[in-house]
Amino acid sequence: MNSEYVNFKKHETVEIKKSFLTSQLKLLDTFKHFKEYKRLRTDELLLKISLKEKVSRLKENVKNLDKMLPKAEHSSLNESFNEMSKRMTLEEEIDSIKKKLATLNEY
Repeated sequence: MNSEYVNFKKHETVEIKKSFLTSQLKLLDTFKHFKEYKRLRTDELLLKISLKEKVSRLKENVKNLDKMLPKAEHSSLNESFNEMSKRMTLEEEIDSIKKKLATLNEY
C-alpha cells in the first residue's frame, strides 16, 4: 500500500481546519438539539398520559354524579324542539329571520 501526500498552502490549511471545526460544531449542536427534542417528547408523552388519566377520572365522576342526581323530565321540551326542527330546516329559518329583519329595516 502506497501512501500519498498532498501539500496544501498555509491559507488552504487554515480554511480546511476552519471548515472541519465548523462542521464539528454544527454536528454537536445537532446532537444537543436532538437530545432536547427527545426530552421534550418524553415530557409531552407524560403530560398526555396524565391528562388522559384526569379525563377518565372526570368522566367517572360525572357518571357517578349523574347516578346520584334525580332524573328530571324534559320530554315536553324535547318534543317541542323536535317538532320545530322538523317543521323548518336551517335554511328556512335563516330566510325567515332575514325577512323579519327586512321588515324591521323598513320602519
